[in-house]
Amino acid sequence: MSKSVQFHPIFFFVFFVVFLLLTTQFLIPIEAHNQPLTASAALTGHEVQNVTLAFAQNLTANFRSATASGTILGEYFSTDAVKGILSQPGCVGVRIYYGKKTDGTPALVLVGVDQSDSDLSGGTICETGFPCPPWCDATSPLEH
Repeated sequence: MSKSVQFHPIFFFVFFVVFLLLTTQFLIPIEAHNQPLTASAALTGHEVQNVTLAFAQNLTANFRSATASGTILGEYFSTDAVKGILSQPGCVGVRIYYGKKTDGTPALVLVGVDQSDSDLSGGTICETGFPCPPWCDATSPLEH
């Protein structure tokens, strides 16, 4: 004789709530996680800013299609350069400014940021990244 399994009604409620939480977490577009903070929000260094490879590929492809051949597509910054910024007292992240050198070449300027969203402009600032091209990863899905 087989026993029938009966589930308490609370099980279905809990299951439904967990199901909703999980599905809505995965159905919200990644861009929604990257909404700008309000001016009064304190930065923590733990903001969610990840995107999928497909989303990143779309961004880099859009940029490549809108620029001339030979345009700088990115820059490499060493671990020591980035750690030098992040190790400053009060630093919770890095802000990257778009810049332009006197010869017209684009440049990225990296500066630390504190929890009140202020640049740590009196500390370590990096600009001398290695441009791509020529320092590029020819096998990267972000490059094709």
